[in-house]
Amino acid sequence: MRFSAIADDSKSVEALTTAISSAAKYSKQGVVSVKILPDSLSFVCATGVRDGFFMEIRMEQQEVFSAFHMEGLAPDNNAIVFEMDLTQLMQAMTIKEEATKWKLVKRNNLPHLAIEMRVNAILKYIPVMIHCER
Repeated sequence: MRFSAIADDSKSVEALTTAISSAAKYSKQGVVSVKILPDSLSFVCATGVRDGFFMEIRMEQQEVFSAFHMEGLAPDNNAIVFEMDLTQLMQAMTIKEEATKWKLVKRNNLPHLAIEMRVNAILKYIPVMIHCER
């Protein structure tokens, strides 16, 4: 699995920040699922059956990202799904920057989402829990 994306203008970074803060309002556990498809990135918040809501904020690749590359597990299952802590994601995105780079990396043999803010050269690694279907 591989993923990297670059948003290199302030409007795109602002759209990502708005999507993350919207997902945070609906997440009760402070965790959001991220679904990456070849043409989009989605933030998914779902509650249990009794609470009864599902929200997906889908951001099309060509509308937000200037560069977008992903490879799933297999050609027939070309998707990456993982969960991550919203608090850490919001902290990484609160800095007002003109560009950001997101990349799925492995640190100490554990998956992380690396978020690099370009102007100030800030790099934050956020641990993620990958959901694999083979």
